[in-house]
Amino acid sequence: MTAYLDIEDALQVVARYGFHVRDVGMLAAALIRPATTVKGADAYRTCR
Repeated sequence: MTAYLDIEDALQVVARYGFHVRDVGMLAAALIRPATTVKGADAYRTCR
């Protein structure tokens, strides 16, 4: 099973490096996109 970075973890990484996020909603959308499924199958292939 693939583990995806969640918004809280991403914001911690951003803060650790001294950056800021202008649009948290956009970041959340970008993070959730790879986890999208269609009819039970992954919508985006994972490179391995």
